[in-house]
Amino acid sequence: MNKDRFFLDGDGASREYLDVRDLRLAEYSKSYCEHLWTRYRPFADRYFLEDARFHFHQRFWEMYLAVTLLEWGIDLKKHSDEGPDFYYAAGRARVWIEAMALSGGEGEDRVPEPQMGKFTRVPHEKIFLRYQSGYSDKRRQYLSALEKGIVSPTDTCIIALNVRRVPHAAFGDTLPFAARAFYPIGPLTVSVPRDDRDVSESFYALRGSIHKLNGSEVGTKTFLDDPTSQFCSGVIESVVDCANFTELFGQDFKFIHNRMARVPLNDNVTSHVHQYEYSDDDRIVHAEPLIRSPRDEHYVDVIQRMRKEKGSDANIG
Repeated sequence: MNKDRFFLDGDGASREYLDVRDLRLAEYSKSYCEHLWTRYRPFADRYFLEDARFHFHQRFWEMYLAVTLLEWGIDLKKHSDEGPDFYYAAGRARVWIEAMALSGGEGEDRVPEPQMGKFTRVPHEKIFLRYQSGYSDKRRQYLSALEKGIVSPTDTCIIALNVRRVPHAAFGDTLPFAARAFYPIGPLTVSVPRDDRDVSESFYALRGSIHKLNGSEVGTKTFLDDPTSQFCSGVIESVVDCANFTELFGQDFKFIHNRMARVPLNDNVTSHVHQYEYSDDDRIVHAEPLIRSPRDEHYVDVIQRMRKEKGSDANIG
């Protein structure tokens, strides 16, 4: 197997993988994946390239996340093929990074695709269930690594969720979906006096749980009062994929702090992202990035080449 290239020859791969590899319309996406691979290769497990043939977006997300952290000056380390994806040192503790690309799910609680030409209600609760499901999977894997001694009890974890493949999630909301999945933040509510048409107050209602179609409940206070969440310092949310990345590395990253975290984070990672915290008065507080992320020169090159092909010599903003 030629490990100098990300894409492998031959059939028997997912449609997305083959399209990006073979279609001329996807040449920029292919070029970007190869660009990421040159940086990510030292962190890849032995089956990475082969698995990417079938789980293309998941593997792209791992590469993009790692390269972004490297561009931010994070000294990433790889433990082994077993355990979380990679880690960095934070004082005496290690911060492990678990990357996961979510899908719309299966079964009765799956998130339905938008219908072209039709107004449809955004299925918020189904979307939140996908976030909770992904978090639960990563929690089990982290606890397994803890039992095996790969992870130390004094370490912490960031779960990085890419939600590009969750229907509706890429379009966002007034608050990050992740904040509303792990904190009891319900729908935006508007209070209008009966004798006046002016809005007097708008606020988010509290919602302590989500109901599945089978009648069971899933709590939304994971980061507020669930002691089993202490291993996790927070969640990163992103919607990038190989055709939709940003001019600045990690420009769309949102970090949801976990109030239950055993090791709260305030470091070089959180300084580069939009941060969201749950306040004492039951509100989500947002902070802009403190540090401007480095420019992704490959992104700039792609845009310039595309504009040149279209006969435009406009500058990148």
